[in-house]
Amino acid sequence: MSANGKAIKNRIKSVDSTLHMAKAMQLVASSKMRRATDGMLRSRNYREAMEEAFSGLDLSECAGSAYTAHRDEKKVCLIVIAGDRGLAGGYNSNIYKAALGACEGRDVCVYPIGKRAVDYFTRHGYELAGAGHASVEKFSSSECAALCRDVCKKFKSGEFDALYIVYTRYESVLSQIPEVNKLLPLATEKKAGGGAQALFEPDSVSVLDAVMPDYLSGIVYGCV
Repeated sequence: MSANGKAIKNRIKSVDSTLHMAKAMQLVASSKMRRATDGMLRSRNYREAMEEAFSGLDLSECAGSAYTAHRDEKKVCLIVIAGDRGLAGGYNSNIYKAALGACEGRDVCVYPIGKRAVDYFTRHGYELAGAGHASVEKFSSSECAALCRDVCKKFKSGEFDALYIVYTRYESVLSQIPEVNKLLPLATEKKAGGGAQALFEPDSVSVLDAVMPDYLSGIVYGCV
């Protein structure tokens, strides 16, 4: 066999090996995507269940709670959820734009979740309300609960006037939409057609103050 023939044969083997490797990587990526999607759907169901349970509390009767007291938003706190890795198109940059838009013209502190969020807000000199969580992929429910207890403590003490969460709402593999939702203070307007309200003992304010960290934890973990 000529030298050119051997080179061609070796090239064919190399391409065939590359194709097998690419196929294996595709299978691994597909498996990871399915696990991530399943986890996202479970956490979304948990978040919706928390919101449904919380809807039984008549917030119009909770005017005495610190969580319903509206203030001038001189300082706001943002929980910002970004990725652990780059090279993700506009995934991270869209979150940064949404976060900056939410705090424009106001003093701000940030709870970053995800390596890219921690790096971005540290590098740009923003005040971090907490140390941040460098891994969104390994962010646990216990870490989320601790974060939300800290958030509630600082909000009640007046360290900031409003709490927002900036995250990406998953629609499909090709569509992820950055969103900014206000978490605190709570809106106290009664929802029309909400049905009968539950009775709480000793009173609605005490129940609200007791369950708020767990409620926020469910919302934040669902967004993660």
